[in-house]
Amino acid sequence: MNALLLISAMALAPAAPLPKDAPLQWKLAKGDKFFTKTVQTMTQTVTVMGTDMDQDNEQITFHKYEIKEASDKGYTIEQTTIKSAVKGNIPGAGDAAEKMKDIKLTFTTDEKFEVKKVEGLDKMLEKLTDGNEQAKQLVSSMVSEDLMKQGLMELFKLTPDKVVKKGDKWKKEGKYPLGPLGEFTLESNFVFADSDKSDKVTYSGEGKFTLPKNPDPNLPFTFSKGELKMDKYEGEINFDSKAGRLKSTSTTMKTAGTMTIAVNGMEIEVKIKQDIKATTTVSDKNLADD
Repeated sequence: MNALLLISAMALAPAAPLPKDAPLQWKLAKGDKFFTKTVQTMTQTVTVMGTDMDQDNEQITFHKYEIKEASDKGYTIEQTTIKSAVKGNIPGAGDAAEKMKDIKLTFTTDEKFEVKKVEGLDKMLEKLTDGNEQAKQLVSSMVSEDLMKQGLMELFKLTPDKVVKKGDKWKKEGKYPLGPLGEFTLESNFVFADSDKSDKVTYSGEGKFTLPKNPDPNLPFTFSKGELKMDKYEGEINFDSKAGRLKSTSTTMKTAGTMTIAVNGMEIEVKIKQDIKATTTVSDKNLADD
């Protein structure tokens, strides 16, 4: 085999699987079940035509995860929303959260938890919009398949794709589609903390918002220009390597910027300042029962 063919074969060859006893790695088998509780608080100030509007909310969501299939080639994971509730002064947020109850999504992933397929989105959109076609078009632009994929990978792919030891560092990049807002790209830097008490990972990162190149002409509004900057992004992961399970995560994020919204031929400048904190707890028992 000549050198060029050898290099090509090496590039196309699948990566060797990580050892089962490698730290920070999920260990999942068909039939496994676990539960999560996610608490996200957001405070934001939206300024329109010189007038400040202070908004805040707290969303608590409980999920159940069941491993339907597991092999060295990947997984089939069913996610069920057990309960979701919102407190705060953002109109309509509470109603949308309540409609999430009992919604099921099924994710097909490869062995590294890269999501290849999502099933159940149509039923979810139907329930969230009560079958209203105009509302479905708007919601589907914001709750896309790509966004659902990233949501699952946030749970399973925070850990490294290689064998690491205490003190090691690695990077990951994620892209989050935001519908009419465009796309958010996040580059995170992880550190396997040198601690004897637990398998702890700390992380920080930088994010960039990009407006959509081709806005959907069927939407009632578009974002014609703008810039949002991430002033802060940091967090912590606690992992049980012996059990092969995530224990908890916590994240703090601050963003600020200015967007211009085009509505009916008019352009309105909107200033946004956000402070978001989120925690996720993983357990073998249904945390909604506590």
